[in-house]
Amino acid sequence: YDDQIANAGWPNDWLRNIGPLSALVLDRNMYRNDAAFLADPALANGEVLRVGLAFRGVPVSGPTERGDVDEGVRVARLSSPTINDLVVQTLFRSDNLYAELLVKEIGHRATGEPGTTASGLARIRQLLTGLCVPVTSTDVDGSGLSYDNARSAREFQALLRAARVSPWGSLLWNDLPVAGTMGAFIGRLDGPLTTGRVRAKGGSLAVARTLSGYATTLGGRQLTFSVLINGGITTETEHAIDDFVTRLVQLRL
Repeated sequence: YDDQIANAGWPNDWLRNIGPLSALVLDRNMYRNDAAFLADPALANGEVLRVGLAFRGVPVSGPTERGDVDEGVRVARLSSPTINDLVVQTLFRSDNLYAELLVKEIGHRATGEPGTTASGLARIRQLLTGLCVPVTSTDVDGSGLSYDNARSAREFQALLRAARVSPWGSLLWNDLPVAGTMGAFIGRLDGPLTTGRVRAKGGSLAVARTLSGYATTLGGRQLTFSVLINGGITTETEHAIDDFVTRLVQLRL
């Protein structure tokens, strides 16, 4: 990936909560938060690898530094979880680091070049356009944390509706957290009416609350919904969103 460790619209202290972005990640890049590490986490992670190799009797000469290698040279190999497993982790744990790196991976696969947030978002916009989802939004990161992001509830609903008739729609359905049972929904919407009837992904910032997904009514109809609230966030905001979704479930449609 590229060497961009943060995105526009992120407060400076968020790197210490998310972990700086890099292709080489160790312990979520959160084991240090000093300026030198935040400036180049991959180089610092390389030094940790060097120390680990020496501890196991593998001598490494010379300093730890950045450099280029010939194409096709294998330094090491590690089998990654599948993309679907990573998506499940992202959705169920609301994992911002994974979301950011998945967008960079999309950019890499789309261009064949080092993955960037910009190239990943450009490919996502192309895919949305192909699904007839109106793209009028401003997106600057993969996690939705940036204050510079702007997307409408109408766009989220259009995507959710498109997913229902797409070959990959069942994957999204299965990967979304389920109300009252698993993932980010544990302890939320866990009443007898909503448990198991709502599959959705939410977002929470000091200035915003969101929830978008599917609700199955008591009449058996599957509805799409998207609620985005900006500003005026209080302790009652999330309760108001949950009450709205509960009322959707109660419909006898």
